Amino acid sequence: MISPRSLVRRLIWALGLEGLRFRLWEIGAARAHPGAARFPDGKPMPPAILRVMVVGNADPDYFASSGQNTLAEFDALLSATGLGLGQARTILDIGCGCGRLARWLPPEAADRLIGVDINARLLAWSRRHLPGAWRRVELGAPLPVADASIEALYACSVITHLRESTAADWLADLSRVLTPGGQALITFHDLVHAARGGTPPPTLAAEGYGVRFDSHEGSNLLSAYVTAERLAELAGPDLTLVTHRSSSETFCGQAIAVFRKV
Repeated sequence: MISPRSLVRRLIWALGLEGLRFRLWEIGAARAHPGAARFPDGKPMPPAILRVMVVGNADPDYFASSGQNTLAEFDALLSATGLGLGQARTILDIGCGCGRLARWLPPEAADRLIGVDINARLLAWSRRHLPGAWRRVELGAPLPVADASIEALYACSVITHLRESTAADWLADLSRVLTPGGQALITFHDLVHAARGGTPPPTLAAEGYGVRFDSHEGSNLLSAYVTAERLAELAGPDLTLVTHRSSSETFCGQAIAVFRKV
C-alpha cells in the first residue's frame, strides 16, 4: 500500500513542482544556521543558503572541514599519480560553486586556478572573495578554457548530476582542455554508493550507467550512477584511467577516478 507521503511526492513530481519544493527545502535548511560565519582563519564564509546549495546543509564547521579534507584527498591522489595541485601550472575546478574546495588551495596555486560552474550566484561569491579566475558555463556547452591548457583538474560531484549522453560530451571536453600528461580527478556515484540509497537504477547493472530522479539535469535533483568500467569507456581512448577508489574508501563519500591525458 502506498503511503500518503509517497502519494504527495508523486503528485509533486507529476505537477512539475519538484524544483520549487527543493528550493523551499534549501531555504528551510539555511535557517538552521542563521547569521554570518567565518572560516577558522577569520576569512569570510559563504552565506548559509549558498552552503546548503553546495553541500546540502548550512553547518559552517562541516562546510569548512569537508572542503579542506576533500581537497587534501584530491591533492594526495593527484600527487601519487603525477602532479599535485601545488606543482601544476594550471588548475581547473569544475563545479567550483562558492569555492568550498578552492578556498583551501595554497596561495601560489590559487593564482593559477580557473573555476567554472553553471550557477551564476555561487560564482559571484567566489569572484568577490577568492583569488583565481571564475567563469560561468552553460550545461552541455564546452568549458570556457583553451585547448591543451590545463595540467590538473578536479570535478567533485559533477558527473553525478548528468545524463549519460551529456556525461560523454563532458568527458570529451575534459580531454580537450588537458595538456598531454595532464590529469583529471572525477568523483562519481558507484555501485556501492547506489546500494546505500536503496534499489540501484535498473540500467546500472546492465549498462553501467543509471539515473534516479531524472529531473533538472545539472542540479541536485538528478542523481546519476556509473561503474568505473563504464566511466573509463565514456572517457574515450585519450584518457587513461590511472587509479580508482571505491566510495567506501574515500573521505569525500563518492568514488574517485584519476585519468591521464595520453
